[in-house]
Amino acid sequence: MKQTKMRFLKLISAFIVLAFLNSVSGYSQENFKPGFIVDNNKDTIKGLIDYRNWAITPKKFKFKIQSNSETKVYSSTDILSFGVAGEIYTSGIVIVEDGPLNSMDHDNLWQFHERIDTTYLQVLVDGPKSLYYLEDENQKIHFFIGQSGKFDRLMFKVYNTKYNNISIEKRDEKYKGQLNIYLQDCSSIQKKISSSEYKKNELINLFKDYYECKNSEITYQYKVEKNKSEFGLLAGLSFTQLKFIADKEFSYLKKADFPISTNLAFGVFWNILFSRQKDRISFNNEVLYCSYKAVSNNVRSSDNNDIYDITTGSIGCTSIKLNNLLRFKYPVKNTFVFVNGGISNAVTISETNNRRVESHVYSQTNISEREALIDAKKWIPGYLLGFGGVFKKYSCEVRMEKTGGMSNYLALKSPVVSYYFLFGYRF
Repeated sequence: MKQTKMRFLKLISAFIVLAFLNSVSGYSQENFKPGFIVDNNKDTIKGLIDYRNWAITPKKFKFKIQSNSETKVYSSTDILSFGVAGEIYTSGIVIVEDGPLNSMDHDNLWQFHERIDTTYLQVLVDGPKSLYYLEDENQKIHFFIGQSGKFDRLMFKVYNTKYNNISIEKRDEKYKGQLNIYLQDCSSIQKKISSSEYKKNELINLFKDYYECKNSEITYQYKVEKNKSEFGLLAGLSFTQLKFIADKEFSYLKKADFPISTNLAFGVFWNILFSRQKDRISFNNEVLYCSYKAVSNNVRSSDNNDIYDITTGSIGCTSIKLNNLLRFKYPVKNTFVFVNGGISNAVTISETNNRRVESHVYSQTNISEREALIDAKKWIPGYLLGFGGVFKKYSCEVRMEKTGGMSNYLALKSPVVSYYFLFGYRF
């Protein structure tokens, strides 16, 4: 019965995995949201854009006028600009830094290694003085100034140089001089330029200060998202399998067959979404109330019909678990699919830990009860793996957890494997 139930759980999990992979392969290229393009004739055309929540600046994208219209792919040479989900991108031919991703791993790479790239640039600030952003396919970050299709790269480089055989970090901050010239009609901004880092948020704030200095309006400004938090509830079922690996001293546990324990699990979650990763990566924290209890079959100590023991074990615990997971999610149409993994830490608040022994000596029978596990653990760590989906405020997940169980003895291992089917609601 136990094996049949476990096979059923594995079959259900395998089915969900296949459905998960099929959804990713079948729909991962479709996430159309309202947007617009500006063609080479400077005409604005509204429609739907396949928004991929880009971390790396896109080279091309899909567009259609209506949901049932033909889908077209536009590269940066086909149109002037496009906008979707509060983001605006403009096409341009730019010079980018093409050196190693991390020049700190190399010595004396102080020179700029440049190449020409035809690409889209994300508009951070648009107006008489504009700021643009590019994260290229090599994950190198670039900022640009200019307008009307002409772009100058703000030049910045960190590298190592050697002095007396000692590596010293150097910073080439030419971008500060470029900004001093570009924003020279505001004298009060110069000090702020000298303290501004080569970062998206700091440069946007610098341009905001410039426009305040000039008492001028910004045509468009990209809003840098801060890390978000999510709160909600979790509830579902747990299916727990307990077994023991031991020597002869614990044969009554090693030979015991514990059935799968099915129980409710519920709790709360608090997730931190990293805006730098477009909310696709999050650090998830959960507090769950979980339990399991299993009563073993009768274990006979000997084949001797005159002298033998029959042992029955009843083992389980109720615990509060703190789970910490790293989650990666991917947009699929109007939903997200995700995978996550992490650690669990369970604190036992109550336990079932009984061993009933029937001792038979010829015609006499003596019944005694004692602890099945002496000095059982009160704190039980483990690891977690899971996958699932999110739709609006709702989520569902299939999760596997493995812990070392309650045993405190090196000679007695008590691995516990649990499967969870969890449903969540975000406030």
